[in-house]
Amino acid sequence: MMARLDAKRVAEALVWAAAIFYLYWFFGNPNPVGSGVAIGLLFGAWSVQYRPTPRVHPFIAGMGLVLLLVHTVYGTPFAYLVGAALGLGLPYAAYRLMPKG
Repeated sequence: MMARLDAKRVAEALVWAAAIFYLYWFFGNPNPVGSGVAIGLLFGAWSVQYRPTPRVHPFIAGMGLVLLLVHTVYGTPFAYLVGAALGLGLPYAAYRLMPKG
């Protein structure tokens, strides 16, 4: 039996990947653009809950907007937005492509 790759599992995998990428880009090879992508990916994947239908977590989405302002001040808003778009888009694409039933 093959494991189904549903939206919740994709979001969880992206959260773990973002944590690993952030640790690498913060401690191993310091890079503000890479850590911006990782933080955007983390908050993008965390901000939507995939149960029967997608629901936005308002508190986490608000924290993500505050972090967007912080990244804008420090000069890496596009890296954060790319990570957030991937974190929001990939699980939603898995949700839309998942067979119903």
